[in-house]
Amino acid sequence: MFSRFTAVVALVAAAAVCACAPAGPPGPIVLNLDSATLVTASGLTAAEVSAVRNQDLSRVFRVQVKGSGIAAAGTYSIAGNALQFRPAFPLDEGREYTIELVLDGVAGSTRSGTTSKTMSLPASIQAPATRVLAIDPAADVWPANLLRAYIHFSGPMSHESGVGKIRLRSDDGPEVTEAFLPLEADFWSPDHLRYTVFFDPGRVKRGILPNRQRGRALVNGRRYSIEVAQQWRDAAGRPLVSSFRREFSAGPAIEKPMRVEDWRLGPVRAATRDPLVVTFAWSIDRALAERSLSVSTADGKPVAGQASLSDGDLKWSFTPATDWTVGEYLLSASSILEDPSGNQVGRAFEVDMKKNAAPVDAKRTVPFRVTGASQRPEA
Repeated sequence: MFSRFTAVVALVAAAAVCACAPAGPPGPIVLNLDSATLVTASGLTAAEVSAVRNQDLSRVFRVQVKGSGIAAAGTYSIAGNALQFRPAFPLDEGREYTIELVLDGVAGSTRSGTTSKTMSLPASIQAPATRVLAIDPAADVWPANLLRAYIHFSGPMSHESGVGKIRLRSDDGPEVTEAFLPLEADFWSPDHLRYTVFFDPGRVKRGILPNRQRGRALVNGRRYSIEVAQQWRDAAGRPLVSSFRREFSAGPAIEKPMRVEDWRLGPVRAATRDPLVVTFAWSIDRALAERSLSVSTADGKPVAGQASLSDGDLKWSFTPATDWTVGEYLLSASSILEDPSGNQVGRAFEVDMKKNAAPVDAKRTVPFRVTGASQRPEA
């Protein structure tokens, strides 16, 4: 009887001791970006969860784009001892978000201040999708004094320059070093689909020190290739689908000005939308031709239509938006038109600066006539 009574007293005493002992500290708060559609704050005590249950949870639990100061839109809820936030729109991969839990003034909480953590969802691995479509000039033979080439991509590229990603190799394999202008400049078209490659003009232009020391990168009669590295990244940060190689031969340098008198215009007939075909004496610069050549009536009224280059950039075709009508027309070339070696209409890239050459009043228009269907075109 005594031993049984002693045991009961001992249990009561132990229970009293346990009831009086202070509770241990609460566990740590864990903030987590679980997925693009779920953010959680766990580790709250039962008293803390009970205290915030009837409050505006967005005042206690906040998610925002890092540095924005604007809380993301979405819904809040309680699940067990955790707070949950489901954004109205999936969170972006790779973007940093700041998650905050504010327990100041929450009844039953022994914690104060703000618990904060910045996280981001890892970017998913996407397969490369962008490739090199072509490299201009389109001709198989490039002049030895070439100044510009163009790389065309299937999709928008990043702002990275081509330095270190474009190489020129001779036919026997070794790289031709210092061939290109080594500038970390933005040589992209506005849509980032075309990149301009500049050969070092110091090596191209005769008499300049780099030209005297090393000569031109391209030598007449030799074969070459331009190689584009796969590591060049597109607008999404992905490498190219594959590397690209464009082979060509170097031909004689073109060191004379263009003349519109040397251009041949094919016949066009009224009541048709047959293209006006212009054949040049040698290839012109494709990118500059897109905005340098135009057609108008003799009194200056522009003719709307679509233009394209073909045959190694030797032929320019203009198809009017509506049928031709009988009358006089003009093909005009603006002052910015050049060939890929920098020769302009009436002015060559290679100019002897020691000679005071008289300014050239170059002709920039070519008249042509659209004849009736029953008339023979003028020769």
